[in-house]
Amino acid sequence: MIYELKKEDYEKVRPICQKLDYHLTMLAVIDGTSPGRIYVDDVHTPHTAFICSVEGYYLAGDSENADFNQALSDLIHDTGESGKTVRAGEDAMNLDVFPQTWERHMSTLFPE
Repeated sequence: MIYELKKEDYEKVRPICQKLDYHLTMLAVIDGTSPGRIYVDDVHTPHTAFICSVEGYYLAGDSENADFNQALSDLIHDTGESGKTVRAGEDAMNLDVFPQTWERHMSTLFPE
């Protein structure tokens, strides 16, 4: 499953994103100083985070959660179809991942 975190819970993903901490916009979303959304596999103890910011998208944590991966694929597709992206009129996705094991799941996340 996939859940959207409330802004007051964004801090819960900071440990997952330590290896991506050079992405200042991502950190600004976590800090609540830049617009964005954060989706996780578990709202209480997240192991995987998908962060949407005005500059790009970030995927971090456990890449082997098949239920989350499928739910994320559905979310990406539905968001693109509805146009409810973080940036208006967006038609492409700049995605940074950590760890690199996410690369083998790109065909699940982006089947088209």
